[in-house]
Amino acid sequence: MSDIRTWLVGLFAAAAVVSVLYSLIPRGKLLVIARCSGGLVLLLALLRPALHWDSHIWENSFRRWQDEMETASLEMQGAGENRLSSLIADKTAAYIQEKAEAMGLTCHPTVSTSLRQGVPFPDRVWLDIPFHGALSDCIANDLDIPQDRQIWQEDSP
Repeated sequence: MSDIRTWLVGLFAAAAVVSVLYSLIPRGKLLVIARCSGGLVLLLALLRPALHWDSHIWENSFRRWQDEMETASLEMQGAGENRLSSLIADKTAAYIQEKAEAMGLTCHPTVSTSLRQGVPFPDRVWLDIPFHGALSDCIANDLDIPQDRQIWQEDSP
């Protein structure tokens, strides 16, 4: 803040000096030259911060901002992946429950997911009913969850 204040004071001081100088110089060629010179002085006073610009401060600020944006982006991506994994697990469990009900079974499956090439896929299912061959085949064929990743009630400890 003090840098801005110093710059503004310098700008106003230059404007005041140039203004006083204009009033003291008689009309003619000398006044035209003074006005050109005064304009350059005011322009230099206006551009002083850019002339004394410390690029390292801006580079460090930009790097810090860039790092913060990358971190926030990764956090948002992770949150999105978690939300997507949860959604896929819930929808897969609902699908299995509907298939079981169509077969006359009542169950409440729980599904976990794993990433394949950055995309969550159903990976493992826990069923709270004893093994049922037709439902197991349906899960294996429709959802690509092999029987060794299907955990039935009698498989549980």
